[in-house]
Amino acid sequence: MARTQLETIRMPLDRAVHAQPHQMMDTRNGMEIHIGGARNILLQVSNDGPSTATIVVRGGDRTVRIAGNGEDECVQIASMESRYIGPLDAGEFVQPGGFLWLDFTLETVGRISAYRVD
Repeated sequence: MARTQLETIRMPLDRAVHAQPHQMMDTRNGMEIHIGGARNILLQVSNDGPSTATIVVRGGDRTVRIAGNGEDECVQIASMESRYIGPLDAGEFVQPGGFLWLDFTLETVGRISAYRVD
């Protein structure tokens, strides 16, 4: 099962606050973000569904980067709420191929954006 690609946006943080997340979450396959040398990633998540959403940022692979701690970051977002997650240290979450992996509970319905914070 291939993960859905989520492109990072380079945008000043003062503009990111006023933007809306642009891509639907793929709860079936998960998503991946190519970090491309970014030091930090900021996620903007909007839970548009009727139940609490759980977003899981998969812990980094130590064989890829020594900073990878293997510990997942789990964040819950109440129904009809938006939230920022991070900034996340990309080195702690990088997977093979230079990706950051995201998974979601199947009940999750919503949108997500990823911002490079360098």
